[in-house]
This record gives sequence, C-alpha cells and structure tokens, in this order.
Amino acid sequence: MSGRILVAGFPDEQSLVRAVARAEADGLAIRDAITPYPVPALARLGGPAPPAIARACLAGGVIGGASALALQAWTTMASWPLDVGGKPLAAWLAWMPVTFELAVLVAAFGAAGAFVATRESARASTAGPTVEDIGPASFALEIRVPAEAELERAREACRLAGASAFALREEP
Repeated sequence: MSGRILVAGFPDEQSLVRAVARAEADGLAIRDAITPYPVPALARLGGPAPPAIARACLAGGVIGGASALALQAWTTMASWPLDVGGKPLAAWLAWMPVTFELAVLVAAFGAAGAFVATRESARASTAGPTVEDIGPASFALEIRVPAEAELERAREACRLAGASAFALREEP
C-alpha cells in the first residue's frame, strides 16, 4: 500500500500513549510507534494479531516431534525389530531425546521461515522526513494517511494528544 505517512513527535510517553488511543478511536491506520525504551501501555492499546511466527513455531514443533516419533517407531518396530536384552520394541522413553531435539530444530526452521515470509520491506531506505527531522522528540508515531481528509484528522488527533512536531513522508 503506497501513500503518505504522518510522523508526529511527542515530548513524553504519556502523550504518545494518548495519541495512539485517540488514533485507534478515530479509526486511523497506525504504522509504527517509535520509543527509546519499551512502553508496556502501547502493547495493551492495540497492535497486530498474534504473530504468524508463533503459529509457525508451534506447527514446526508438532510436525518435528511427530515425525521423530513416527520414524523411530517404524525403524524399531517394523523395519528392523531387534530384541535387545528383553526390552520391548516400543521403548517410548528412549525415543524422547531425539523427539525433543527434532521438535526444537523444526520449530526453529518454521519460525525463521515465517519471519522471512512476513517481515516488512526495509524501511530504512525510504526517502523523506525521518524521526530525526521532527526535532528533539524521542517518541514518535507513524500514521498512514492515504487521503487529505485523513491527514488533517490525524494531525488534529496528534495535536490534541500533545504532539510537538510533525513531518510527512511518502510510503514505499
């Protein structure tokens, strides 16, 4: 989605949190909130749906663990059954280390694949105003504004929350 992004700078954390709440209430599309340290209140106000990375990691772990169990069961009970010291062919406890390791390995590959598939294009290469251009404010909010009417609405919402500076840039 190409368009414009309004970057609003705020002097403190409370102003930024108020601006995010006001922007969500107004139905504005928040692109990012930039802070010098983690702000727990921003996570509660809203954000993306649960990440695909977590789902891919869980799916990879289940698939890896099930595959390890199936492979070990097939090799010891069907393909090459050996009676070693009178132990049962289905020695489930002996299979747990391999099952755990393969579950972790496939989960890691699933998480890495989901990260690569869902990451956003590099924003550092975009031209136009950056957070540094809005002045000494260390808290910033980026809002997508595809239309002129939304630009004014977004500016007013940020101004009422205490924005100290604004910049406008094109989205790639």
